[in-house]
Amino acid sequence: MCPPDGCLATGCVNHRVSDKQPLACGVDTVSPSVAIGTTYVLTYVVYNSAGLSTTVQRVITVVMPCAASQFFCEGKCSNVSAH
Repeated sequence: MCPPDGCLATGCVNHRVSDKQPLACGVDTVSPSVAIGTTYVLTYVVYNSAGLSTTVQRVITVVMPCAASQFFCEGKCSNVSAH
């Protein structure tokens, strides 16, 4: 996942999806400073036993997990009353 250009010719052993999280690729969907609507592009590379590779890109867009009148807290959307 998101391998540096230099490893594409030799294989990207240390860049397996199982070894990296999207945050290591610059994808931050948790920080409060990330704006809703921010878009990231992740690049994945797959190699076969002959050393041939192909790449694919996936676009991730940060969206609001709750309705406009709700807040996301402790993994769920909740209504908050104004008292």
